[in-house]
Amino acid sequence: MGETAPLEPPSLLEKTHARHPHPRRQLRQHFGVRNGTLKRKFLLNFDRYSLDFRTCTRERGWTQYDTDQDASYFGIWVHKENHEVVTFAEGDLTYFKARDADAFAAEIESMNAFHKPAPAFTTIGEGGVTHHYDEEGLMGRELPS
Repeated sequence: MGETAPLEPPSLLEKTHARHPHPRRQLRQHFGVRNGTLKRKFLLNFDRYSLDFRTCTRERGWTQYDTDQDASYFGIWVHKENHEVVTFAEGDLTYFKARDADAFAAEIESMNAFHKPAPAFTTIGEGGVTHHYDEEGLMGRELPS
């Protein structure tokens, strides 16, 4: 895989902001939150698929963090190498950059305690229902029994 650049939220949000200019939609940046930098933005008329297929792709080093809440209006992506987490929930985009590997591990541990693992996809056949999990998307969580 080629070199991966860290996600820069202002450039990620620039196009959407241009389509929906509004003073309340300015990027808010918080420092010292959860051992890193946290940036938030509200995006009007936006869904997770722009992140899936343009910004937070595997080719750029991102992994989808599968949860049982994944939908067109919700998703989480993790960049292990750059210690970054992007969450999209009903128009709210949150970008977290951990200050170091330990802070990133703590963030993933906190996420694992909250989110139940979900299959990447499910198939139905003659043998019944089969759930297929993406090992990378589990981020250390145990498979449900």
